[in-house]
Amino acid sequence: MITTDRAGAPATVLVIGGGVIGLCCAYSLRRRGHEVTLVDSGDLGQGASAGNGGWICPSLSGPVPAPGLLLHSLGWLLRPGSPLRIHATLEPSFAGWLLAFARHCNARAYGRGLEAVGEMALSAPERFRALVADGVQFERHELGVLMLFSSRALADAEMAELQWMANQGGAPPVLLEGAALQEAEPAVGRTRLTGVLAPGDCHVRPESLTEGLAAWLREHGVDLLPATSVTRLGLGGEAVQFAETEKGERLYADAFVLAAGVETGRLARQLRVRIPLRSGKGYSVTFPAASPALNHALYLSEAKVAISPYDGAVRVLGTMELGTESVAINPGRVEAMLRSSRRYLPELALEGEGVTWAGMRPMVPDGLPVIGKPTPDANIVIATAHAMLGVTLGPATGEMVAELLESRPAIQPPAALSPVRF
Repeated sequence: MITTDRAGAPATVLVIGGGVIGLCCAYSLRRRGHEVTLVDSGDLGQGASAGNGGWICPSLSGPVPAPGLLLHSLGWLLRPGSPLRIHATLEPSFAGWLLAFARHCNARAYGRGLEAVGEMALSAPERFRALVADGVQFERHELGVLMLFSSRALADAEMAELQWMANQGGAPPVLLEGAALQEAEPAVGRTRLTGVLAPGDCHVRPESLTEGLAAWLREHGVDLLPATSVTRLGLGGEAVQFAETEKGERLYADAFVLAAGVETGRLARQLRVRIPLRSGKGYSVTFPAASPALNHALYLSEAKVAISPYDGAVRVLGTMELGTESVAINPGRVEAMLRSSRRYLPELALEGEGVTWAGMRPMVPDGLPVIGKPTPDANIVIATAHAMLGVTLGPATGEMVAELLESRPAIQPPAALSPVRF
């Protein structure tokens, strides 16, 4: 057991969950000198972290329930390939979850949510540069995110929203039309789209990020235990004493981090904390190449489809399915994404055979992350429900979790992110 120079700081920490959030928490804790063990029920980084777009996007960091989403959703529900699909289910708790989600689809809730995560999101690009400086190796691209709109009016509305982030210290957005847009991204061709470039955004290849974090953790003495499912938290008074695995093994530590994605809710109930977690299913298709090569990560705004170019690959991703826990691939949903990419980018050819993926994003009804302790004196921190912002907010979450376990006030999560807010 190691010691630290921080009074009262936990010496040993068990992190439950090996996605990007758990890995970032383990990284922050190990950098501070703690002895860390990380467990995951599957392979590290192979849940929702594996096939997403890898965007680090302060400009798109608002919560999922947004003003106008309900109105759009009514039309989407009638179209099989729409950006949103809600599966019919007789489960009463899901109906309650949807109603709570609907109550947050307004400007006031959205503004509060954006304010709650805004500082974390704005710090993201610099935090990723710090990872690189510390020796974490991963693929990254820093040319910004280009959003494409079918009309100037929609682009202007986005410019006004992005100005809020710029006023907080982010990079100002840039409007692109006509020849300027075609020069910035030749795949757009001669369509009448309007572009909004968020130059402060960037993207990484997410599987390279999780692999790079895992490699750094191994090199720095962190015990990584994949294929280790935690079934029970052993309590002694208000403190967690151990985590018990499905094989009956007990893993003891001074402090714990619960960052197991959707599975976090099951374990949190043992702490008498109710977190209404649901899966938001998303899809991606990764192709070996695209012609012409893309200069930016692209967001096809009305279609809610994203495209991430990587070294030797390009990934098309999107959709949101609620009310299902199955990762089975729905070919119709995948084809709808590809149709959207062809409609927005008529000059783009996706080459080779695509590899399709589906993953479950952990979400709560207000669309905000859950970061905090169940009680002020608890020796466990919960970190989950990052929805589509897991990569963007991962390093900031790791620092918040470490500060909370060390009972230091420098980086405290807003009350809007508290695990007991429900």
